[in-house]
Amino acid sequence: MAKQHHVNVLRQSVRNWNFSREQRPDVVPDLSGADLKGSYLVAADLSGANLIGANLANANAGKTDFTKAQLKDASLDKTNLAKSDLREADFSNSDLQEADLTAADLRQSNMSGVNLKQA
Repeated sequence: MAKQHHVNVLRQSVRNWNFSREQRPDVVPDLSGADLKGSYLVAADLSGANLIGANLANANAGKTDFTKAQLKDASLDKTNLAKSDLREADFSNSDLQEADLTAADLRQSNMSGVNLKQA
């Protein structure tokens, strides 16, 4: 289950979130199962974050860093991921239906079992 403090900081603002990540690079963000539906996450540093089972449907996450993030079983339908860094992220069994992946970097990401219908 997500650490509520992590969810609160991310919802507060991407600027505060990124500052927090810079100050504590040793902390692995736990956003597992978090409801971030429709959130504004543009340019957030979510690298290495645990987002297993999180709901990011309809979120604006363009230009976001998801490098090595765990997104297994996550809901990302209709999510803007344009120009995002998704390298080595685990999206297995996630829903990316109608997601915008324009110019996203998907190198070495795990896309097994992913719903990419109309993405």
